Amino acid sequence: MKTRMLLCALVVAVTCFAQTKTVKTTKEQLDDGTVITINSTTNKDGTRKINSMIINKSASNDSSKISTVMVSDGVTSVTTQLKPELPRLSAENMPEFTGGSAAMMSYLIESIHYPKDAKDAKKEGRVICSFVVTKEGKISDAHVVKSSGTESLDAEALRVINAMPDWTPGTQDGEPVDVLFTLPIIFKLQ
Repeated sequence: MKTRMLLCALVVAVTCFAQTKTVKTTKEQLDDGTVITINSTTNKDGTRKINSMIINKSASNDSSKISTVMVSDGVTSVTTQLKPELPRLSAENMPEFTGGSAAMMSYLIESIHYPKDAKDAKKEGRVICSFVVTKEGKISDAHVVKSSGTESLDAEALRVINAMPDWTPGTQDGEPVDVLFTLPIIFKLQ
């Protein structure tokens, strides 16, 4: 019985070894920015088969799109997708809190509630927050860039920023754009 099991195991191992494939990926970038990736397998008998070929062409007239051509087992498919846009660091017309800087200062003074634990511990500090003013004027992706060193002050700064009313969005070439905005909020006891 042991001999038969050993023989079966040996036959399975030899069969698997005989069918071993070598998988190779080749990637090349052309002068125009086109990237070609070819995934192929080579069987033990030397026959080669292209499993997939992907061509990513950066469109020079529209850098916000990625075109992909994929050939897999003789079937060709072409897809185009939009690249996610990153927010701009600046724009021709920067976003503005509705009513301007004075209105934003009034909003912050009225909305900020000094956290009790920070007040009792006499903690002060400056929280630098960053957020995106979207094309629609909404606040998104608010986060602390530089902490005050006190969690409750940082949390209060984020709470107030996330609760802000809509802004006038920034524009570039007459079109609204997402713009990254940085705002320091200073907590000082009187």
